[in-house]
Amino acid sequence: MKVERFLLLFFMAGLAVGCQQQDKAVTPAASAEGSPSTDSVTGTVSYRERMALSPDAIVEVSLQDVSRADAPAIVLAHQEISNPGQVPIPFRLKYDPATIDERMTYSVKAKIIDRGELAFISDTIAPVLTRGAGNEAELLLVRVQHAAGPPAPGHGDSTGMELEGMFRYMADAALFRDCRNGKTYPVSMEGQYAELESAYLNSGIEPGSEVLIHIQGRLLERESMDGNTNIIMLIPDSFNSLDPDNSCAPTTHAELTGTYWRLNELNGKAVTTAEGAREVHMVLASGDSGVKGFAGCNNFFGQFETVDDALSFSAMGSTMMACPDGMDIEQDFLTALGATTRYRISGLFLELYADNQLLARLEAVYL
Repeated sequence: MKVERFLLLFFMAGLAVGCQQQDKAVTPAASAEGSPSTDSVTGTVSYRERMALSPDAIVEVSLQDVSRADAPAIVLAHQEISNPGQVPIPFRLKYDPATIDERMTYSVKAKIIDRGELAFISDTIAPVLTRGAGNEAELLLVRVQHAAGPPAPGHGDSTGMELEGMFRYMADAALFRDCRNGKTYPVSMEGQYAELESAYLNSGIEPGSEVLIHIQGRLLERESMDGNTNIIMLIPDSFNSLDPDNSCAPTTHAELTGTYWRLNELNGKAVTTAEGAREVHMVLASGDSGVKGFAGCNNFFGQFETVDDALSFSAMGSTMMACPDGMDIEQDFLTALGATTRYRISGLFLELYADNQLLARLEAVYL
């Protein structure tokens, strides 16, 4: 009896050891300190302006899950770099690969705070990790100046910079497309905006058309019309000249198909994406006639047909979610797609028209 009890206890002890070894075999790889294994997203943070950062500067970079339009972005990794030196500034975001879902969308965002004020910020999504994106991101930030206020109209003293771009006024809204990078910004009615608008309206240009302007101005963060988010706007400190005979001349042009097109303008108004939200976009497939994208709340899909510069969309459908935000843009965008009869590509920008009426402008974010 004692022998049988001893054998039973020996068998149970061996079984317990085996279970422990099996548990260890399925545990994620660990470092010498016992922490979970990590992967990294790397890259650099930079900006176009030729200006130095102070020793007080702080660079903040984060890896975010931006898949859901109806919820804030989820931060998966964050790095804060104090006294970073000068651009380009390298970063490394360590993340747990077990948190990555191939069905989701991930982006890297950054901002630079200098002397206690926001100086530069990301204004586009930099996709990584899924949907064909890699684990590197080169971030080009835009400048955000903070000043006590714009100079009084008619005064030449200004803290702004010399800017050249395409100006358009339509339906009580003005937009500026920067020739340096093709980005579009709403124009604030500050500084010498009145002089700029008057010159545009008296130039003989058809309302809604673009014209090349030269100004001295600043890109400032302003509260949006709905009051829920801040957007970057152009402040025209000083209006220099209007040039109807010239324009921003792109050297390369994006392809209609196989390109991620982000919505920048809709019905004459700038479209901005709230921090952490998905951007409205579409992709026209290269191998077939399918189109898919995100309209502001729901994913959409359908067919397209193009011959020369003619373009039309048909058999459009979408998911059926209801969102607190984005429904108005979604309805207007899908309506614009349904009304499209032709298109025009200039550089990295796609314009959709209903005959001669401009419906929407989209930007090729990454090719």
